[in-house]
Amino acid sequence: EYIQALDLSDVIFPGHISFAEILAFYRVADIFLCMSEHEGFCVPLVEAMMFDVPIIAYASSAIPDTLGDAGVLIDEKDPVLVSKIIDQIVSDPDIRRRLIDIQRERLKDFHEDIVFEKIYRVVSSFRGEDLT
Repeated sequence: EYIQALDLSDVIFPGHISFAEILAFYRVADIFLCMSEHEGFCVPLVEAMMFDVPIIAYASSAIPDTLGDAGVLIDEKDPVLVSKIIDQIVSDPDIRRRLIDIQRERLKDFHEDIVFEKIYRVVSSFRGEDLT
């Protein structure tokens, strides 16, 4: 109803889509907007980073931990504020480039070697081993 009230024609709610379609959406996206209030790790944030799609996300659940400083976290679901942030990122190539550069750095934290080492340390701490 809100989309119709604003007379927008380029908003799509695709429903369930195939993996190939998901990849296509990431390839053509200008922004990844996550307004979820109930997320665990939130893998789509990392996927968006991998496709160099700037991220705007509602700061709930584990999203701030996953995103780090690699996107724009918002504390309220104000569509006017969100649209202004989207416009800034889409309109200003320097802002977009800086966000993508930070995302690329954040992606390094999710490299399998780093994740393995973190998991190994946690599991080892349960067994009473000191890895330092």
